[in-house]
Amino acid sequence: MQGKESARPLVRKKDPRKQGGFTIVEIMVVVVIIGMLATVVVANLIGDVDTAKLAKVKRDLNGLSEAAERYYYRLQSWPESFEDLVNPETGSSFIKEVPKDPWNQDYQIDGMDEKGEGLFIRCAGDDKEFETEDDITTENFRNLRELPKIDRG
Repeated sequence: MQGKESARPLVRKKDPRKQGGFTIVEIMVVVVIIGMLATVVVANLIGDVDTAKLAKVKRDLNGLSEAAERYYYRLQSWPESFEDLVNPETGSSFIKEVPKDPWNQDYQIDGMDEKGEGLFIRCAGDDKEFETEDDITTENFRNLRELPKIDRG
């Protein structure tokens, strides 16, 4: 009988003062890792948003320029405003509606381009002010690979 009692495994009772869980250091490490991952994701999303905004401006400027050229060929004069493209004096419209830029601002007609071949159309850009460094125009939009930025420093 004595041999059977000694073969029984010892079962230790847990100390009620010691509870399972994470230490503050472990929690801090997890928070730092999550923060680093969130930073990478946000940085990538911001780049995608800027790319989408530039693509919209390029599409709009190209479409407005082409509509203005069709207006010129039909009426032998350049439109004075974008409304002339929507509601011309004669014939059907050249565009359905005047688009807004990605910052919900109006595009601007600034007369003829430097070559005298078409209208100079301008987007105010991120600062929403015309005639600043970040303007996107019919003369520079084809060469842009990213949104122009204003040096605020």
